Amino acid sequence: MPRGLALHHLISTCGEDVIRDVGKEPDLSRACKYLRLRAAGFNCNQIGKEMGLSREHVSRHYRNKALALLTERFLAIINSDVRPQLG
Repeated sequence: MPRGLALHHLISTCGEDVIRDVGKEPDLSRACKYLRLRAAGFNCNQIGKEMGLSREHVSRHYRNKALALLTERFLAIINSDVRPQLG
């Protein structure tokens, strides 16, 4: 698998893992909804409308929280001895 495609797959997998693992926690459910909608191709303005919030609030709060969760999962995978199956 080419490196770019492998990285895309790994990041998608991280997003799915985050949504599955913490998506039902009250403090994190909206950040996970943000991840789910971004994965579906929505932009911040569309996500704001979908969530009933302003684009600014979504981008400042939920995007940052979602990226932190995604980054945490990504770093956990690349720093572990257990690697996910790609492809």
